Order: sequence, then C-alpha cells, then structure tokens
Amino acid sequence: MTYGFRSCLRVLIGVIFCFSLTPNSAQSAEEYVARMAATTWEPFMFLEGDVQKGIDYEIARLLSEQMGFILTMRHCPFKRCLTEIERGGLDLQSGIAFNEQRAQFMTYLSTPYGEVSARFYVRKGEGYRLKSYDDLHKIRVGMVTASHYFEPFNSDDRIKKIAVPKEEMLFTLLEKGRVDAIIGTSPNLEYQIKKYRHKGKFEIAAYMPDNKIPLYFAISNKSALLTQLDRFNAVMLELKESGRLDDIHAKYR
Repeated sequence: MTYGFRSCLRVLIGVIFCFSLTPNSAQSAEEYVARMAATTWEPFMFLEGDVQKGIDYEIARLLSEQMGFILTMRHCPFKRCLTEIERGGLDLQSGIAFNEQRAQFMTYLSTPYGEVSARFYVRKGEGYRLKSYDDLHKIRVGMVTASHYFEPFNSDDRIKKIAVPKEEMLFTLLEKGRVDAIIGTSPNLEYQIKKYRHKGKFEIAAYMPDNKIPLYFAISNKSALLTQLDRFNAVMLELKESGRLDDIHAKYR
C-alpha cells in the first residue's frame, strides 16, 4: 500500500509539473499576451483594407509563433505609441531607432531587423534649394512628430520644422506648399511614391546625409514580456542568421 501510494504520488506531481511548464496552458497564454504598437509606416507596418500587413508585422508574427505568445495589435500615431510604451499600456514596438531618451523606458532587442537612411525630398525642379546642410536653415522642413533622423538635424533648433503624426502625410504637405522639403526614410518614401503614384511630382534633394539607421524591436520596461528578453534576443538572432528576415524584406521591395 505504501509503495503504491508513493508511486501514484510521484506520478501526480510529475503531471502537475509538466502542465505548469506547458506554453499553451491558459495561464501561460494569459501571461504572455503581447500588445504591439501598430503605427502606419509603409512598407514596415500598414493596413490593406482591414488586413494588417508589413515587414514588422510579419516579423512579429514569427516571434509570436517561435515563442508561443499571443500577438495583439493596437493602432496609434508614433508619438502616442511611444507614450503608451513608456507608461506600460503597450508591450512591444518596432521601427525604433536607438537613442538614450527612449532607452530610459524601453529595452531594445540586441539584433536590429533592418535599417533605413534619412532622405530629403523637394518638389520636382527645386533640388537647388537643398544642396547642403546649411540650406536647411533657409527653408521649412516637414517631419514626423517625435522621430529621430540624424544629428545635428534632430537637435538643431534653427531649422523650421513642421511636424505631422504620420509619414504618409508628408508628401501632401510638400505638394500643397506648406513646406519646402520633407525628411523621411528610405525605402519608406520611395514605397509611398510608387504606391500613391507620386512619380514625377518630387525629387530627392541634392543634400543626402551619410547615415544608416538600424531598426529595432523594443519592449516596454513595464511589460511582463521583459522577463523573456533573452529568448526574444535568441529568436531574433536566429531569424536573421537563417535568412528569414531577408526573405521578408524582399517581399516588399
């Protein structure tokens, strides 16, 4: 009797232990729901009708599949998304360039998933207006609120900057003459020119900053997901080394 009871007890403890580690259990799924920021930034994140699409979204889905968390999307302008990440209302954000201020409230994954370059665009035939950095002090420049492009542009208070909440609004601003140039990122701006049939209306300014901006996924410092940081880093590195990130980027070129 004693031997049989002890054997049954060992089996019961083993079953309970196994269920406690199962990633698909209700408790684990509830613990690891990732509320992700979805800021329209083509081709990285956008809606096609009611369907979520983009490079960042596809990478986020791969992360969720590999790690077993539930991915939910919340749409918000970039600045609002940053605020939500800071206060813990969102867990995960993509399309983030590193800077010390943001690093105070979010933790960057160690492996960047892509990169962009800062570019200025002007109206067709007005490339002469922006041939050097100093020319920026003579014109109005459209930009996305709370975005960081390059130094010294980011901190240069002598530049008259007109901010809008979404990058896709910049070409409208330029076309209507409300600004003389816009700053954005490549390949995003080229993607918009192609998609929205802007070809022939605008041109790249002669002045082009010599910079590459790595893009990261980042986790809110107030998120429970931060306990899984090592796993996030390992999975993102594996996706990069296996070529799966390159395959996703290639779909949107």
